[in-house]
Amino acid sequence: MKKSTHIVLGIILLHLFSACELINQGGKEQEEWPQSDYPLYVLCEGLFNLNNGTLAYWDGLDEPEKDWFRQKNGRGLGDTPNDIKAYGNKLYLVINVSSQVEVVDAKSGKSLKQIPLFTEDGGGKENGRARQPRYIAFHQDKAYISCYDGTVARLDTASLCIDGHLKVGRHPEGLAVAKGKLYVANSGGLDNPNYDKTLSVIDLESFTEIKRIEVAINPYKVYADSQGDIYVNSRGDYNAEDYLLQRIDTDADTLAKTFHDLQVLNFTIQGNTAYLYDFDFSSKYSKIFVMDMEKDEIIRENFITDGSIINTPYGLSLNPFNGDVFIADAYDYLQTGDILCFSPEGELKYRLKDIGLNPNAVVVVDP
Repeated sequence: MKKSTHIVLGIILLHLFSACELINQGGKEQEEWPQSDYPLYVLCEGLFNLNNGTLAYWDGLDEPEKDWFRQKNGRGLGDTPNDIKAYGNKLYLVINVSSQVEVVDAKSGKSLKQIPLFTEDGGGKENGRARQPRYIAFHQDKAYISCYDGTVARLDTASLCIDGHLKVGRHPEGLAVAKGKLYVANSGGLDNPNYDKTLSVIDLESFTEIKRIEVAINPYKVYADSQGDIYVNSRGDYNAEDYLLQRIDTDADTLAKTFHDLQVLNFTIQGNTAYLYDFDFSSKYSKIFVMDMEKDEIIRENFITDGSIINTPYGLSLNPFNGDVFIADAYDYLQTGDILCFSPEGELKYRLKDIGLNPNAVVVVDP
């Protein structure tokens, strides 16, 4: 569970449902919906242990359907959905507290399968321990899911069955594939202050762990660039000065560089361009910047160029077809948040307002 989710754990939520509005960069309400060539899905965490996560859908034309999954399936999505990815014509949603992977037909929104992730020592879901899945990555018709019980689950995307579990470090988070290997961030996040500080390297052909690379404590997200280098950020003990970005040499599987002058709470990469943000939970200070991964240089100190304000950044996502950047704004974690869509030049194109509680990820599909 994210640090910010724990902050509000136990607080009674006052649901503030209101009509979803789209506003332009000047902050004025629009009489007509803007148009987009790319339908999108928005995953919203809800609040930890309140079982109120949602999946929203916007066709790019009409008003977004904020609880689209429930409308299509007659039931809720589950407790604390943490990640969403599109693979083929399916959406894969990782539901952390409910300990499920929900596989959804991207076109119809219908659930194709719920895949429970529980240990087998108790004889099944009723008695086994929840593995608490976190993030998902894909490679050659297999999906790999990090689980807080210290394992990576392997899912066959044809049969939609789990066909293996591999032990890694404590409380793994983000994961990414490069050069036939899977890199998994072992955070140790539930053992505060005794965090883990390793990155597991998994050979995908044999599905075995071949090495652990030491990084800064509490590693979080993992992404590969176009050269096949791996980048991981570490969040320390959630003090802004502890946030670090690191580069892994995937040929030698060693820590190649630590960017001590950058504070990176969260980031994402497309090609050789990374979008990164720093956020101080106490002061609410945030900064979003852009980095050239081929040169390992900051190319824009401030991504947003039109004065748009992000109150509480809670996620970064990219449109792989046109380079648009989606920034999730969670406000105070108790009211419904927004998704802001920016052009690659940093100008606000539109805002999906009140899209859901704690939005954390956007997936765009090719129409």
